[in-house]
Amino acid sequence: MPPDGRMAPDENTRPSTAAEIGLSRKAIHDARRIRDAEVADPGLVRRTLDAQLERGEEPTRSALRRAAEARLERSLDRLKRTQDSVRRLEETKRPLPTPEERAQQIAVFGTPEDRAIHEGRVPRAMRIAPPEH
Repeated sequence: MPPDGRMAPDENTRPSTAAEIGLSRKAIHDARRIRDAEVADPGLVRRTLDAQLERGEEPTRSALRRAAEARLERSLDRLKRTQDSVRRLEETKRPLPTPEERAQQIAVFGTPEDRAIHEGRVPRAMRIAPPEH
């Protein structure tokens, strides 16, 4: 035994499987859903259990599962609304000008720097003076 009192790992043993310790795939799935809901809304499990106890009901796994499903459904709805909003914005956004269109814009309106100088937004001290001959 190592000096810290823990057992050393043995290469001949393997970790137990979920089935060997009595966990079904469904139980693991439900536990992960509840975990995800708790991460999305910390305190969800405690609030759900407290609400059941206040109503005089027995706290049940199915009530936790329903609360977790409702929370995850709200998260998915919010995600869908966000994706729809982004998609609508993308549809209304003008595409970037082609190089030919950009060259035409610069020929007509000048560069953004030219416009800033013309409109007086650049302080006089920062302007580049023409070379003196």
